[in-house]
Amino acid sequence: MKETMKYNINKYQLREFALTKILDIIHKQATTAKHQPLFFGDSLIEGIPSQYPILNHGISGMSSEMLEHLLDELVIKFEPSHVFLHIGINDLATTTLASPRDIAWNIVRIMLILNQCLPNTKLYVISTLPCIDELSSFKQTGKGIRCNDMVNVLNEEIQEHIVHTQAKFIDLNSKLYNDDKSLKQVYYRDGMHLNDEGYHYLAQYFTQ
Repeated sequence: MKETMKYNINKYQLREFALTKILDIIHKQATTAKHQPLFFGDSLIEGIPSQYPILNHGISGMSSEMLEHLLDELVIKFEPSHVFLHIGINDLATTTLASPRDIAWNIVRIMLILNQCLPNTKLYVISTLPCIDELSSFKQTGKGIRCNDMVNVLNEEIQEHIVHTQAKFIDLNSKLYNDDKSLKQVYYRDGMHLNDEGYHYLAQYFTQ
């Protein structure tokens, strides 16, 4: 990623922890049963508790642009029955600092590739989840453009452009707000990541 790079160009840099996770996923290909539900994306996927019967290919710090180059190893070779993607929150920070529209088009390309390579697989894009602005927005960190207003714009862009694919949009963003528009912070373990109770709360919306 870009946060600790000494040179300032808009290119995602894979760090050791991400490379190790990618290699771990690759090593599972030969021994993993096909046709399972597969979740991939960033740390909000990686943090899903192990009690859920899914293939979890989330990688902390991942961006939408980098995922496009990893689809064969992370997704396609596993021949999943269902694919769920969550991505975008890092793109709005200094990982790549992309615009909501560019992120949405990256997601569209990912879904088009998956649909071509996995025509019998059901594809889903999970709305980019909100953060706690008081802790993780650009106003607090001084970096990027991440804030919940931008997350909402990103989700609007995703919904607008995802119609060009066979993927369905799952709106979990709105489920994390109260009626008064305040964030349900009880479901967070820090400014951006959910706790186990938060994952359990959102899991119900995958069975409706």
